[in-house]
Amino acid sequence: MRLFVITMLLVGSVALKAQSTYVNVPAPSQPDKGQVTAQSDLNYYPVGTEGVFHPQVIYGVTENLEAAMGVENFSTNGQQMGLVSGLKYRVKYHWGKGYGLVYGGEKFYIPLHDMDGVGNYSYAMLRLPTPKVSASFGVYNQFNVNTTADTTGALLAFKVKTIYRGEKNYLYALGDWSSGSSGTGAVGVEGHPGTKWVFTPNYQMGNTGIKDGNHNFCLTVSYTFN
Repeated sequence: MRLFVITMLLVGSVALKAQSTYVNVPAPSQPDKGQVTAQSDLNYYPVGTEGVFHPQVIYGVTENLEAAMGVENFSTNGQQMGLVSGLKYRVKYHWGKGYGLVYGGEKFYIPLHDMDGVGNYSYAMLRLPTPKVSASFGVYNQFNVNTTADTTGALLAFKVKTIYRGEKNYLYALGDWSSGSSGTGAVGVEGHPGTKWVFTPNYQMGNTGIKDGNHNFCLTVSYTFN
């Protein structure tokens, strides 16, 4: 069963994920220690009718460390594909009766086909100690040997509890944004129909180039084992 689900998500599957995210911005959540999550984004761009997939596998190394490996920009037109790997760490801090999280990570990417050169993406973020809203902000730095795109910028994200099933929350509203000319904003919902599957339909818009088609519909599907 595990091999079947991973295979379906990898074959059926924004930018440089290789980690747990709100939509595109890194999230403080991660699989529990020893758990494996198979995930894929299915993106549809109305202009050009292009489908782009971002399959990945995420593993909970410890309670506060995750590792991931994925394929970036696996598209229907065969353009720009690469491998992405990532590590994310987090540290809790207490504030009154609640707690927040400081977290950060590093992602590395290697081009496979028609993609910019080897590079990395690092970030540091703070999750505020708010009980009903997961709100995070931080900064990122991106390096690529072949490009002169934005190298630093801001990250913002939120996730709000909206529908409850007893003490189990199973529907959230969420959104995130990254600054820079190559950055993206996204809004959507995150549904938990059970303990294994998570579905996140969302709509994404680039900070630039919207008239030229830099916007898309996306469905993220996740399945957690163990």
